[in-house]
Amino acid sequence: MDGVVGNLSLYDWHYVPPELDKHHWRRFFVKVENDKRVAHLHLMQEGEERWGEQLEFRTRADGHLADQYAALKRRIAQKFNHDREKYTEAKTAFINKVLRQ
Repeated sequence: MDGVVGNLSLYDWHYVPPELDKHHWRRFFVKVENDKRVAHLHLMQEGEERWGEQLEFRTRADGHLADQYAALKRRIAQKFNHDREKYTEAKTAFINKVLRQ
């Protein structure tokens, strides 16, 4: 992992260790501009169960579901424009609903 962290840091990606991220199944990196996160990158080991869930959500969230998801993200981005964690939490119910269908 040290090599990945070093290589990504050359491109201004900042590593968030699992103890802070609280998701042991992924490695998390963020880009920051003007003291705000502007992008994030999740890396997972091959075979990680969550990887399949990520792909399944992306596959199912096309067409009408993609439109619903986009509308939800716009709405909660306005509501939680200063709280990234609340924004992320607000998306979780929709994502879980799509995965249960």
